[in-house]
Amino acid sequence: IEVRIDYLGKIDPKDYARITRDAYAAAGDKVVLVTLRNGTDGGPFIADDEWYGCVYEAVLTEGRADIVDLELFRDRAMIDRLVKLARKQGVKVIISDHEFNFTPDEDEIIRRLMLEEQAGADILKIAVMAHSPEDALAVMSATAKMRHYHSARPMLTMAMGRAGVLTRITGEGFGSDMTFASVGGKASAPGQILAEDCLR
Repeated sequence: IEVRIDYLGKIDPKDYARITRDAYAAAGDKVVLVTLRNGTDGGPFIADDEWYGCVYEAVLTEGRADIVDLELFRDRAMIDRLVKLARKQGVKVIISDHEFNFTPDEDEIIRRLMLEEQAGADILKIAVMAHSPEDALAVMSATAKMRHYHSARPMLTMAMGRAGVLTRITGEGFGSDMTFASVGGKASAPGQILAEDCLR
């Protein structure tokens, strides 16, 4: 279960931490991923590095999560600090990148995934916007090459938008280890499909 704390608006970091504890308890035996998504990466507001770091420090020290999602193109010293804190707390880290306007070429997708691994990610993630079937194929090809030649780390790779839906349900065949599906009829990203449809 992904807990998108950014949907709650900009509140005190300690309140986010409390809410993650409540969500963790409600999730039962499900793995809980906590995400604060910045406005540049698809979230509802802009969170500067200082505040973003404070939120994740509160979540990691006073909240509950099995996994946290940190964004790649943030202050590197802050990301390094949060990765170390997560390790100390026994929490896994996704380092993610989102490109909402286009699909980078295969080499750039691979480069960004490798940067995430170098930054200490336990799980690599990239989501890009597909405008054509060829864009979706580029994501799947880059994923296969990343898995075959560069990394054994778990990966989440997907293309957003109508043309990218295929990547959300066939990614496993190319090396992507997980997908995102929506609950309650509200998608958190373009092209995300309903959980029941995804399971079927």
